[in-house]
Amino acid sequence: MAASLKEALEKAYAEKGQELPEVKRGSTRNQNAGQPTVTVSYGKSHGCSHPGNGRQRPPYSAHKAGRNNSSTSPKANPIVVGKTTGQAKHNSTSASAPKQIGTPRSIAVPVKPAPLPDYVINIASGTTPTCLITSERDDYVYVAPAKSGIRTQAHGGTWSDEREVVIGLDFGTSSIKVIVGDNALGKAFAVPFNDATDIFRYLLPSRLYETAANFSLQEGRRVYRDLKLSLLADPNDQEAQVRVTALLALVIRHARGWLLSEHRDVYSQTNILWKLAVGLPAAHHLNDEHKGLFERMSQAAWLAASSNKQELGRDTVTAALSRAAQLMSGAATTRPTEEIEVSVVPEIAAQIYGYVASNRFDKRAKNLFLMVDVGAGTVDSSLFHVKAGRGGKFGFTFYTSQVQPNGVMNLHRYRMHWWEGAFVKLGGQFKPDTSKFHESKFSTDRMHSIPESYTGYFSDISVQYRDGVEDPDQYFLMKRVVSQVRGKTMWRTWKDGFLTQQDLDGVPMFLCGGGTRMQFYRKLEHEMQNMSGASWLKAETKPLETPRSLIAPGLSVQDYDRLSVAFGLSFLEVSEVIKATPDPTIIPDQVTSWRDNYIDKDQC
Repeated sequence: MAASLKEALEKAYAEKGQELPEVKRGSTRNQNAGQPTVTVSYGKSHGCSHPGNGRQRPPYSAHKAGRNNSSTSPKANPIVVGKTTGQAKHNSTSASAPKQIGTPRSIAVPVKPAPLPDYVINIASGTTPTCLITSERDDYVYVAPAKSGIRTQAHGGTWSDEREVVIGLDFGTSSIKVIVGDNALGKAFAVPFNDATDIFRYLLPSRLYETAANFSLQEGRRVYRDLKLSLLADPNDQEAQVRVTALLALVIRHARGWLLSEHRDVYSQTNILWKLAVGLPAAHHLNDEHKGLFERMSQAAWLAASSNKQELGRDTVTAALSRAAQLMSGAATTRPTEEIEVSVVPEIAAQIYGYVASNRFDKRAKNLFLMVDVGAGTVDSSLFHVKAGRGGKFGFTFYTSQVQPNGVMNLHRYRMHWWEGAFVKLGGQFKPDTSKFHESKFSTDRMHSIPESYTGYFSDISVQYRDGVEDPDQYFLMKRVVSQVRGKTMWRTWKDGFLTQQDLDGVPMFLCGGGTRMQFYRKLEHEMQNMSGASWLKAETKPLETPRSLIAPGLSVQDYDRLSVAFGLSFLEVSEVIKATPDPTIIPDQVTSWRDNYIDKDQC
């Protein structure tokens, strides 16, 4: 600064009683005024300085970024990095932001803090949590009928009448149910498999035993589980086909043996024209390949069951599968036992038969129905139309059909997986007995119930969640079960142009299956009546009533739905089962507000 100018300025400041301020390097008015000063706070400390030769040199990355910054503002918002739930917060008006007065310019790279945990697990003081879920002893005892069921008739070669009798076989993921229907007699007989006094009397676990290449429904050296899921996962698996066919053959023998021994007086003078009806999830039924496979295996099961050999061996089952393929290709029958009418019917269509065949069914109504069957492994949901035809036959048009692994045992496995992750977060504070813990990941043929909530799995443990975080039960219910039923099944029919909003407002819903014994799945009744932003997307629950023609000692009214598929299979005459295509005549509903048609992406 020129001496004369400096003297003039000193004199002017002196007249005011002040000293001429000294210009410092690094101030916001220096030659680097285009680079803003950034204050970074980590807890209680803030700022950073780099002494040396009176110059301030920031770290390379920050310095490089500063050169490329086009901002000309002399000040910038302080970046406060503290304990947050996510990204660092930027707030220029925060009272906690440190002030920088006369300090050299400093630039630092902000550090992103770790997010707060979604939940905190607390173990009660002075306790050692124990696993409340154990692999209970399987106390199921199969009871064979008095007759083997190899023979197909009760008469000795002469008879006075002849009529059709249908075996309705519901091959479920966890259990098998069978009802024998005699339309001429007007009766349906529920077939028992053990000596229980309630619904369990009519449930046979879907598992198979094998000893020395012979199959059995009782104990054996090898046990095969999850048979249905394994087959549907890989329909071309030859071994899976043999096992399922063997299981169905043994069940057919049991049903015939029971009927011809317990009701011998009814059929001693009757020549029975047998029919076999087997259920299949609607989504798979609409797949011609899957339907054809089940027809072949069902026919093979009948042939194997009618073999003269007392033991059901692998060679018999394999030969039956080969012969069934020939018969389906048009080969002529050579034995009376080959003259069997086999049908594969959508399980949900059979399930609703008791309703559509009753006086409550109005042929002139819309007759749109939402059926939700909660099983051990899957949830089967369909929205369809029923049309009553001539001769007591019914036609079914399926708009949507979903089979998802959201059943009871998959809920259980999901919870167990969640707990495994939670144990890791505990950092060794508590580890359950690994062998017992993993044994509780039961197969789908488990006959015992699971807890209503994931919190019922261990004692002396509580879980606290951060605001907005769902617990595992809430997630499974909303993101998987409700998403499947309300989004992929019901809402989809409107989105794809099958039905109008008026059609879907108050659709009758039948909620059935063994899983509905849990209040967890009963929550669907509430969720299907309350859809935020789409009040028209609503289903109203209706009960399935026990048909008067069903003879099932010990069966309670509340448990009929467990047998509803088998009952429908034993009587239902299907005229057609088709998959709907969008109807171009449907006029889109007028949108009065975007909120009327907003569906969260998680519901689709």
